[in-house]
Amino acid sequence: MAAPAWETLFPELKAQICEIIYHTDPQSLVNLARANKDCYAVAALFLFRTIKVFVRDRDQLQLRVQYYTELLHHLGAQKHVRRLVIYGPGLHNPSVAIGGTAPELRRTLYHIPDQEREDDQDPLHCRFDKHTGVDIYDNIYHSSFAPDASVVETAYELDDGWSPLAELVRQLPVLGDVIYQCAAQFPPCLLKALHERQPEWPMCRLHLDTFKLRCLSATPPTADPHELRLIRSPCLHSITIRTGKRLFHGPFHWVPQDQLNMVFRLVAGFTPNIKEVHVIGMQGFTQTLLSERRERSSAFRPRWEEQVPIPRPGPEEKGSLSYLHLVSDDYPTGMLGREIDDWSMHTDFTVLRTLKLDGIIDSGVLETLVNKHEFPSLESLAICLNLDHLQLMVQIPVILEQYFHNAEQFLSSLPGLRTLRLRNWMRRISLEKALGSNLRTLWLEPTANGDEFITKRHIAQIREQCPLLEDLTLVIRRSKGNSREIALYRELGTLPKLQHLSLILDPLRGVCGSIYKRESGIREIRNVFINSALDDTLALAIFEVISEVKERRNLAPLEKLEIRLIDAGLSYETSLAFEIEEYIAMLGLSWRIMRMPRDITYSGPAVVVRQINKKEKRRTRRRIDENIYWLDQPIQAPFLEAIFRSIWPQQSQGSFLKDDWRSQPLSTSTTRLALALGSMSIT
Repeated sequence: MAAPAWETLFPELKAQICEIIYHTDPQSLVNLARANKDCYAVAALFLFRTIKVFVRDRDQLQLRVQYYTELLHHLGAQKHVRRLVIYGPGLHNPSVAIGGTAPELRRTLYHIPDQEREDDQDPLHCRFDKHTGVDIYDNIYHSSFAPDASVVETAYELDDGWSPLAELVRQLPVLGDVIYQCAAQFPPCLLKALHERQPEWPMCRLHLDTFKLRCLSATPPTADPHELRLIRSPCLHSITIRTGKRLFHGPFHWVPQDQLNMVFRLVAGFTPNIKEVHVIGMQGFTQTLLSERRERSSAFRPRWEEQVPIPRPGPEEKGSLSYLHLVSDDYPTGMLGREIDDWSMHTDFTVLRTLKLDGIIDSGVLETLVNKHEFPSLESLAICLNLDHLQLMVQIPVILEQYFHNAEQFLSSLPGLRTLRLRNWMRRISLEKALGSNLRTLWLEPTANGDEFITKRHIAQIREQCPLLEDLTLVIRRSKGNSREIALYRELGTLPKLQHLSLILDPLRGVCGSIYKRESGIREIRNVFINSALDDTLALAIFEVISEVKERRNLAPLEKLEIRLIDAGLSYETSLAFEIEEYIAMLGLSWRIMRMPRDITYSGPAVVVRQINKKEKRRTRRRIDENIYWLDQPIQAPFLEAIFRSIWPQQSQGSFLKDDWRSQPLSTSTTRLALALGSMSIT
């Protein structure tokens, strides 16, 4: 029986179909919208659940708002908009490029993910993560999430320029989240629009990613009515504050340290509905924080306390944050246990559901987490066990053993965890003790030490400890597709509930130093090139190996595989390192393989292979090209090209390097899925 034509379906059924596609493969919904006007009219209702407004100047903002107003009215889609993202330099900085950078870098600085949906896992918080292998600090340093140096009065002077957007907000009845990422203060008219929404409409949550109170930085500090209304607003749900020294020249500034004490007061009860706090502490954060601990003394008063009415909380007053994210890059001090103590004095850890600790975690932090605090409601944990500061103690094994023991004890004390991201894991931290049986999502990344990598035994331990695991991200060491590497993929096929798998392939583990040695350099660079070559054929072969095992064991099929290379992480003291990374960036493509639904009416491919992160790749290539010429050293390109051509000879006269390479196949790959079931590659 032939499938009914799209035009003959009831509107309700079309909406249900689009809902399913929206939750499973958003890009396919975009393709459906492009088919014809009827498809567009239905699909657009879901595509406009999130709208993004880039703000550069008054005229541009007015035109953008007019475009959305007319389009939403034409489609009747106002009642479908659930999230509004406001980003860009803002009205106060119409021509700003941070540090005077070029337009390409400016677009990078204001880049936000292509797909943002309210049903995504960790939906609003993923804007602070870097999913391309780049360290989290690179994302924080080179993002637009920083306030500018404007004074309090600027918000009032520019307020009328924001009025078209405020009027649009009044027309969106189910708007649930406003994410504000512009450098200037949140406009008064927008805050008023949020407060004046109709009573039957749901309250809209406000997320301020560039939080700063200008009135505290004034000389002298002076209470500002708008900023006081902002921090007392029932809409204010999430703030991000960046404290520490200023990192670059230009109009953007990090928030003075004394404002962190103000945040403590907001969390402890002054802001009624605040539930999420992100604190990015950079360069001098910990040392300055320690100097501010005088606030514990009743005699200490911040310089703004007399003029700005943000009262000190009582000894028993605590907030109820559900999400706390702390980042510190201080070296060698790192994040201290006393910082955890500070937060425990202002928010109730027993109701905390998500905790992220990014930075150097010293033994004091772990001891504090284990011995002083309890997290009975914690469901999601991200922790970076960076041991750099312990290398000097390598001759004192008892200290290292205590560190590993504390890590195991802390992780084992959280049986309710459903999501765990564990960075810089070491084999001396037992997975049998660290992983809980309730985990549904796991990200496991070994430390960069060449002796630390995931083995077949570790995957077996994950299978035994986490029977409900559905989403897994692992860093896998490549070994040119030999039997040892294939054994890892086969072991992944034994995970019974696994449906979504992300593999971060590491072509460099254990060879970073040897590539600079004359005797072994050529051999090691050759191996790095082979291990870095990741095309759709190899990605599909890996998917096939895993799926074959799951099918043979009658387990739930693997629905999605994302695969990419890890950030190179080379020592950039020579131009050779940059040039090797340039080759790796060319060879290491990123892929997503999706299993397609099968029924009697479907005759298409079993899986779809799509290249992803293409924009990120282009940005990486530009960054490498710029960095190479910062070094006053000879270019090694002919030397590296000779190694490249020894692996992949020129296919035709004048052909380019990027067109001549292909991945080395797995030693036992038959590409059964590609040949028997069919696949479709989209690049």
